[in-house]
Amino acid sequence: MADGLGGARKDLGANGEDPQDKKKKKRAPRSCRLPAFTLLSANEYKEVTRARVVGLDDRAGWCAGEGSQGCHENRGMAVECENGVCGNCRLQRRAFLRTSVREVSEGQWGLFLEEDGEAGDMVEEYVGECVTRETFEQMVPEVQKRERWYFCALTHFVVIDATRKGNYSRFVNHSCAPNAELTPWSVATTRRIVVTLIRSASEGDEITISYDYDDGVLRQQCWCGLPECRGMIRRLPPRPGPKSQCGSLSPSSPPRKKQTR
Repeated sequence: MADGLGGARKDLGANGEDPQDKKKKKRAPRSCRLPAFTLLSANEYKEVTRARVVGLDDRAGWCAGEGSQGCHENRGMAVECENGVCGNCRLQRRAFLRTSVREVSEGQWGLFLEEDGEAGDMVEEYVGECVTRETFEQMVPEVQKRERWYFCALTHFVVIDATRKGNYSRFVNHSCAPNAELTPWSVATTRRIVVTLIRSASEGDEITISYDYDDGVLRQQCWCGLPECRGMIRRLPPRPGPKSQCGSLSPSSPPRKKQTR
């Protein structure tokens, strides 16, 4: 399998070692090991309660099944149905595309598709420790000294911090021509953030989003290297569809080696 850099490789496990060769005793080179973090399956409410992350609507409309009026209205508001009798329960069922984390250059990682996907498909929920906006702003001076950081606005008042705890969505890189975006969904009145495809993507494609700085707190030069590169990471023009108040607060990765596909 090609790793996107023109060389053949085997996919690495979460600890950076080859899971197919258990007889190997030699540790993988440092650059081939994922940064240490605690894997979460859902947000951890460190400083805030679920009451502070209320979703886009007070409750889901009544859904009588796929194609019903209530189901249609819920989808339009990015609210999942709660009766489990239709396809609008993807977050609850964890119906995500299969993905893997791969090294894109020395010490740099990305999230890649392991199957084809279409616009609207969910890739992964963005999870971590939920902290208040005030706490995040107090962290900014220290955060800016780091090589990488992993934040996403959940609401106007709550920020997801995936630095120490999160899932593999934390490895999604920035691009000025992304194939995915962060979208807010409401599940049982609780807001959640999902990495969602905005166009078709093929197995082996890297998942990218625009980090969407809009407040200047963590303004950062962009290194995506694409012809469409805007130079600085800033909000893209709005797209049709449900209005999202979320935006990643993570910086672009340092320059990579040129990729070939």
